[in-house]
Amino acid sequence: MSIGFLQNPKLLLIVIFLGFYVTGILIALFRVQEINIVLNLLHEYLYSIAEDYSSYTTIDALAQQSPTYQNALLNVLEKYPTIQKYEPYYIAPMEYGQSNKENYMAAVDHYHYLLMKRNYLNQDLKTALNPLTAIKNIFSFPSAFIKWIGFSPKETTSKLFNLFSWLIVFLLNLYGDEIKALIKLLFQHLFHT
Repeated sequence: MSIGFLQNPKLLLIVIFLGFYVTGILIALFRVQEINIVLNLLHEYLYSIAEDYSSYTTIDALAQQSPTYQNALLNVLEKYPTIQKYEPYYIAPMEYGQSNKENYMAAVDHYHYLLMKRNYLNQDLKTALNPLTAIKNIFSFPSAFIKWIGFSPKETTSKLFNLFSWLIVFLLNLYGDEIKALIKLLFQHLFHT
């Protein structure tokens, strides 16, 4: 059965399309879930300090009074690499051994930034649900692979590379038997001469 769908080009195209479509949706869902987990941890941390305090009370004093502050901080710091993954620019870091005030103020900045970032990730999920996005991803696969291995081509170069790559695939498929015969002939002449 598996060999049959490889020989049927229409069925193979449907399988490839569904693979890209489902993968895009799953990746978008994973990112939304991941950022929601981090936001929940930051929320628990920020609200582990009592809100009804006077302006003269320091964050350090409030942190010492809170029974949940230290655990909430440790939970956030455990997920800090995930927080950093979604922040392209520098926000003051949260660290072990840093003062409670510095960690708290950094957490406020992280929380606000990630709330906005979640809106973009939700939009990415909506975009992934559009089947045309999967088709676009299929056509841009060659340049996405080049970016994945570490090259950073410009947009025009990427589009030309995609076009050239799919043209080569088409020609190889169209003239596959002739190309095999040519290669076989070349090897015969190289090894018999």
